[in-house]
Amino acid sequence: RDPTIAVPAANKDCVSKYVIKNWPTSQIRQKWEVVQTQAKSHEWNPAFLTALWVEESGANAVGDWGLGCTAGEFEIESQLDCVFRNYDSETNFERFMCNYSEGHYPCSSFALNPDFPKNLKYWYDQLTANCTL
Repeated sequence: RDPTIAVPAANKDCVSKYVIKNWPTSQIRQKWEVVQTQAKSHEWNPAFLTALWVEESGANAVGDWGLGCTAGEFEIESQLDCVFRNYDSETNFERFMCNYSEGHYPCSSFALNPDFPKNLKYWYDQLTANCTL
């Protein structure tokens, strides 16, 4: 939840280029600042929400719900509001992961979405560590 986690400019560029190459309709460039600003203002880790956005939809390139938050409208702003409304500062990481992926807590194996934890970590690492795309 650390809102001070920033995405280095080189990683932003690297991930953005990869996402646009693979999902040309992605909104990663158009809505990048919206995600970063909203994350910080709601005391969320901007890199984490960006990783979730890419993992869920290629940053609004695939499907209707950019962040996968089906209780919201389709636009990223509404998707962010949905996440902020449904997962407050009292929601621990394990509960968030289970509820977000499986729709319930506890969960033991991510049976409905087994690649979710791995994919989310992959995108988070690309954004925060050394982008290797």
